[in-house]
Amino acid sequence: MSSSTRRLTSNCPNSGCGLNGFWAGANVPFRTLHLDPSRTNDAGLNILEAWDGDQLLTIDVQGDVLSGKPVATLAGAEFTPAESGWKLILGIPANPSSVAPEIREYSLTINNIVNTPFWAQPDGRSNTFQSYVFSAKSLTDKCDIEICKPELSNNSEFPGISGSAVIFRGDLYNNDYTVQSSPPDPSAYNSDVFNIACFGTTLSKLHFLRHTSASARPAGANIPTIPQRQTLLKLLAADYCGNGIPFTSDGISFTINGLPIALEFANSYYKLTNESGYIGQPSSIDALWNGNGATCIDNPRLENAIEKQTVTGIGPNRATIQATCESAGHPIPTCTSPVSLMNPFAMGNYAISKNP
Repeated sequence: MSSSTRRLTSNCPNSGCGLNGFWAGANVPFRTLHLDPSRTNDAGLNILEAWDGDQLLTIDVQGDVLSGKPVATLAGAEFTPAESGWKLILGIPANPSSVAPEIREYSLTINNIVNTPFWAQPDGRSNTFQSYVFSAKSLTDKCDIEICKPELSNNSEFPGISGSAVIFRGDLYNNDYTVQSSPPDPSAYNSDVFNIACFGTTLSKLHFLRHTSASARPAGANIPTIPQRQTLLKLLAADYCGNGIPFTSDGISFTINGLPIALEFANSYYKLTNESGYIGQPSSIDALWNGNGATCIDNPRLENAIEKQTVTGIGPNRATIQATCESAGHPIPTCTSPVSLMNPFAMGNYAISKNP
């Protein structure tokens, strides 16, 4: 790493990249942002300005499309989709009550916009979404900064500095791997929040798999419900216990990034594509899932990987996970194989994770 590069994710484990991951983008100061310039995110930042060249913009996010229009424009002008070269200036807004000055912290620049295929497609259709390739710079010390985990980056020349992300609105995520929708009341503080989910994060995978409100197109009865979207989030993160660990508000993930799994979910409208990497002949069941976490557990994915020597180390075995979940008030029985594998959704489960 050069001396002109700073990392914002150095406290995240360097455990590879790939299909399965627990990292939701925590500890990045701008994983979520507000559109309203009077509101700040959890890191105290907001969008101070947006620019298209020398034009100052008003921006919006509808679904998974970032758009904007010049501030100096006639009333009623329409928003148009973002273009390469747009720049967002992030920082700490001025505080009139204390006469504290505005502080400019970061600039995010869109370098490219790519039509990206979903990993779950309706029969006979091939739909895409817009992903954004961006770079970032600290305005306080002029350093390039890594805002995605370098090992999750798809850019080998500038890992982390130039990263791909999906931008979407409508879903809010908590540290206990739960999902809620944005409040419909525009006066609510989180009604205007949008997500910037780096490729490789669990949140980006939800979008690829069409389990965000923004990606479940076309609209209608096929849109996964919030409990179903939460089911898939907990499955990807291996948050078996679901209820969170006692005395904390955080969920617990029994996996590492990059651990291959196979999965199915009970929405026959969407079919997993080969590009998803989630299709394969299973060797055993990992777990069955609903919105509260695992409903039963068989051969935990990390224990299975250690047994097969695809990863090294001492991972949690089924007994350890079950004991942990019992202490969290969510006891989990053992899955009955092969019955669970043959008909995983018979008892109301929404998804199944399997070991390849």
